[in-house]
Amino acid sequence: MLSYPRVSDLVLVSLFILSLAISCMTESQGDPGLDIQSNSQTKPSTRPVDLSGTWVMNEGADSLIIIEDLNGYVIHWKRPSIGLDNEKIFCDRIADTLIGDFYGHEGSVKLYYEKGRLILSVDPFSDFESIHNAAFVRIEQRTADHDTMNGEELIFSFKTDDDRQFILSKAQDDGFIRVRFKKSDSLLFSFPTDPNDSWNSFLYQYYLRGGGAENEGLDDNTLRFNTETYIYEVFDTYYAVTNQESIGFRILDLQGNLIEEVDGVLESRTGSLIRLRDSPIRTEEGKAIDAGIKEFPTDEGVALVKNESFGPLKIGMKTYQVDDVIGRPDSILNQGYWQVDGGNHRAWIYEKISATLEFVTYTDNLSNYELEVLRIHKGSKLRTTKNIGIGSSIAEVLRAYEQAEKALSQENEHGIRLLFLGETQGMIFSFKDDKVFEIMLGNIIRN
Repeated sequence: MLSYPRVSDLVLVSLFILSLAISCMTESQGDPGLDIQSNSQTKPSTRPVDLSGTWVMNEGADSLIIIEDLNGYVIHWKRPSIGLDNEKIFCDRIADTLIGDFYGHEGSVKLYYEKGRLILSVDPFSDFESIHNAAFVRIEQRTADHDTMNGEELIFSFKTDDDRQFILSKAQDDGFIRVRFKKSDSLLFSFPTDPNDSWNSFLYQYYLRGGGAENEGLDDNTLRFNTETYIYEVFDTYYAVTNQESIGFRILDLQGNLIEEVDGVLESRTGSLIRLRDSPIRTEEGKAIDAGIKEFPTDEGVALVKNESFGPLKIGMKTYQVDDVIGRPDSILNQGYWQVDGGNHRAWIYEKISATLEFVTYTDNLSNYELEVLRIHKGSKLRTTKNIGIGSSIAEVLRAYEQAEKALSQENEHGIRLLFLGETQGMIFSFKDDKVFEIMLGNIIRN
């Protein structure tokens, strides 16, 4: 007699199959960009432990960078205490153990995974007895409660209102640079995964226009990097007109379409992207971004700095030389050390002649301070070699300086027009009501 399955049994089997299908559909490897926006909890996985990534000695300075390729695994071993910078060890994997040859000794290096740690075994070298059975942890574990680890320094970090955190750090010896995104002290992702040539994995772009609010000062900094599926832009901007800062990040698809833009909490910021200007990173210095400001030949701007003067004052003069021709200043402003150029800065302020002189030195010798920026303000009687000064008209300035007309901006909302003669060096004329009210000569990019 044939036996038919009961309806209840069929229902149970159907539900079981359906649950398997749903499970397969919802399991995802994830993506850095999506991980940043996701609040879901990671489900336990039965897959083999992923040994790739950066591991650091739990108590010590050694680090292991493990990379999986088509031929197996490659370990990049750094051991600063003995000057071992980047020893490569090629390994095979058996279960959760990596086995490789070291200095011709077959199977002499073993790394086995145990409770979130990698245990290192090195035989038969007496030189390595001190680290035999040393434990390594993922770099994210060691830095879970810190922005940097030993041998690293923080460049820039901030938090967002939804408790995400951006961290940019580098090795103290410039050996690598990396970005991390965290949420509630849990790592979302780290970039790049391979620290070799990591500086070239990023592009840093900036535009700097000084002169304060009257000059519509702007310091705009952007750090860009790409994963396989997303473009990331981290921004750090200061607007002098409104005296406001703006920090945060954007996520775009590979076609450049904006997916998400998140502002950072200003009170949480540490450091600045400006520090990247003095680093090995790929850099693009921005052009003038105002539609009304056109480029003035760079060589002409450099020539102006070399040949122009305000009365007896010329760029490059030492402080004692300035003292000889116009005397001591009414006040001195010590501007301190600037990371962007590695110089110590100070300003001499002359109220009687309405002039500010800015000096820089790159040594500890006070006699080496040189004049790099010269400004004259309303009320000053100083004139340029072409007899231009405070109160000169736009027409007089344009007649005096060739090719200047194309570099003149449109009038802004404050009634100010700017004339940039040079890109990084040159002169800046500020006009209001068609008359000059300030002239700057010198190093434009630092001001």
